Amino acid sequence: LQGEASQRIDEGKLADAVPLYERALDVLGVPQPISDDMALTKAVNEQRATLSGVLIELQKVVKKPPTQAPVRSKK
Repeated sequence: LQGEASQRIDEGKLADAVPLYERALDVLGVPQPISDDMALTKAVNEQRATLSGVLIELQKVVKKPPTQAPVRSKK
């Protein structure tokens, strides 16, 4: 899902990437405390934090209205 979301971003389809990141986070579930398999739990929690950070930044960009290019004055 993360790869597909990244591809959408590369294609300029930012809004299409948001639900993919949200689904990836749903698949990972809620952060878990360290359990018997500490390395795996830590890796999943780190991946979740990374995806969450990317999603937050992507949502900011998608919600921001497009800016117009500045008007150049003629000389």
